[in-house]
Amino acid sequence: MIPTRDAGPSFMRRSRIERELLIIGHPRSGTGYMARLLGTLGLDVGHEEMHEHGISSWMFAATTDGVPFSTDGTARAQFDFRHVIHVVRDPLRVISSTVFTELPNRKVFGYMRRFIALGSSGGRIEQACRSYLGWNKLIESQSPDIRVQVEMAPDVLPEFLRKAGVEIVPSAVRELPPTNYNSRPHPSLSGSKIRSAIPQELWEELVEYARMIGYEITAD
Repeated sequence: MIPTRDAGPSFMRRSRIERELLIIGHPRSGTGYMARLLGTLGLDVGHEEMHEHGISSWMFAATTDGVPFSTDGTARAQFDFRHVIHVVRDPLRVISSTVFTELPNRKVFGYMRRFIALGSSGGRIEQACRSYLGWNKLIESQSPDIRVQVEMAPDVLPEFLRKAGVEIVPSAVRELPPTNYNSRPHPSLSGSKIRSAIPQELWEELVEYARMIGYEITAD
């Protein structure tokens, strides 16, 4: 089991700014894509910066007064969100991307270590698996309004927003962004490669969590 820490300190009651939407997920899970997709529905949601209708940012999974890559100085502790969306993506793709694009950045994992237990042992693949499980379970512990597979978002998101009472204006002119928006070239890791690099109990937890969120991964 990957333990999680509190999502942030207990803040004194203060006046917070209200926004409609918060989209959160593990790094490389599609928060940039979700911001673009919401734009095609007439909603102004920023990617890693606050806009009129909200923000889509992996960093806002934790409630703090500051985040490491903020371009506008905003942090989750300053806001209340009416609707929280948890975006997920195929675990093998996210873990591969994390190993080759996020792990080299010490600030990313330094920030995550404040809120989830990543341990100090294990190689890069094990660290990526622990971050994937820990960060997503941190989000799950906050009871988001909906979990959305990024691959299914164009179909699922409009229906959810309508039922939630969020006014959307789909445009026939705007083209849907590709689901690999904001992707970075990197090698792919197979299930067998990941399985051979991590402890058995961690692999079993990864397979179980993947199944829970709608993905099947095998070591074949």
